[in-house]
Amino acid sequence: MQKHSYYLAKYLARTGVKVDVYHAIPEGQPLPTTPEGFTEEELQNLQFFPVHFPKRAKYPGHYIRESYIYSKRVYKKFIQQPQPDFVYIQGFSGWEFLARRKEPGAWGRIKTGINFHGVEMFQKAPSLRIKLEHLLLRPWVKWNIRHSDIIFSLGGKLTHIQKKLTTAKNNIIEMPIGITNDWLIDEAPEQKSKIRKFAFIGRYERRKGIEELHSVLQHLMKENQPFEFHFIGPIPKSKHLTSTHLNSYSSTSLTSPSLTPCPPEGGNQPATKTSNNPLAYSPTSLIPYSPTRLVYHGPIHDEKKIQQILRNADVLVCPSWSEGMPTVILEAMASGCAIIASDVGAVSEQVDSNNGILIEPGNKNQLKNAMINMLNMDNENLLKMKKISVDRIKEKFLWEQVAERTIQEIRRISV
Repeated sequence: MQKHSYYLAKYLARTGVKVDVYHAIPEGQPLPTTPEGFTEEELQNLQFFPVHFPKRAKYPGHYIRESYIYSKRVYKKFIQQPQPDFVYIQGFSGWEFLARRKEPGAWGRIKTGINFHGVEMFQKAPSLRIKLEHLLLRPWVKWNIRHSDIIFSLGGKLTHIQKKLTTAKNNIIEMPIGITNDWLIDEAPEQKSKIRKFAFIGRYERRKGIEELHSVLQHLMKENQPFEFHFIGPIPKSKHLTSTHLNSYSSTSLTSPSLTPCPPEGGNQPATKTSNNPLAYSPTSLIPYSPTRLVYHGPIHDEKKIQQILRNADVLVCPSWSEGMPTVILEAMASGCAIIASDVGAVSEQVDSNNGILIEPGNKNQLKNAMINMLNMDNENLLKMKKISVDRIKEKFLWEQVAERTIQEIRRISV
């Protein structure tokens, strides 16, 4: 189950709303009988209907066909249940129901709301291949959006995108995603380390902007900029920055005799002067006698460990080409981080000049300058940014608030 669907259902149930949840299970896997992660009290208001999502094919446009087949399977189970008051549709999951709404019967009068989250297919593509994939998806996304009563937008640039796709019959409601209280710190701590610590969270995917980030880091290392950078996510070892990448930018090794780097907790031993490789400690990639330190943690599934890294970091970097409303930004804000992020999707709802720096997607010069600005910023101004990040989460991005607002809007529309 998608994280957004899980938490929305969970917090709606907590308020006493009865929710039927239709969720995807990969083809071939057994359908689960007992849902995980819900309390007994929540389960009293929840019913779960797992539905197999078709096996992935390899031809162009396969996802469109698979999504439509999945929606038909959802519809088959859906019409066997008592009629609901409202249907909340994630992506293509309600395609078949939307197509049948004009058929005679009371089901056609049920109000619907659809959420395509980042509508990335209408955002800037980082490559020709991805642009072609976007073009295949666009007409079907537009059709589904136009056939729903409500479009849930995450806000920012996404509202502008979806306004161009709708008709006069559609109603756009801006609704953010949320985060749970256990991510939230009481107050942003003052910086204790003399080295600024940055973090990136995400998989190795072209639209995440990691190529641009790596390029900028190579430039900053060449200039001996002092920082520490933590990567969290499944980034292939072959894509880690290595001494080869570093040497391509500088004919001399990076040295800083006055600084002896420390390894990450539980990691390698401190570097010694006998090391000739400036990135000898891959995969954690410590740079001996350089003020720069890179740490590739790999995928981390324990949220407590991610929280620990973010709470020790100063700045999250999210240089994506396209996004919806990144949960990783909310998690970093709740952990007391300032943010550097591309101004895409609904990111501007999370980040502005008060708690970070917005850049153009794919613009390496802006990304480099943003990182240098954070490196040169005095501790007092950085702390102000961190505190604003925490306060903003408290004001509008907790799941309790999002669920209550969602209920209010649904009731208003359904009357």
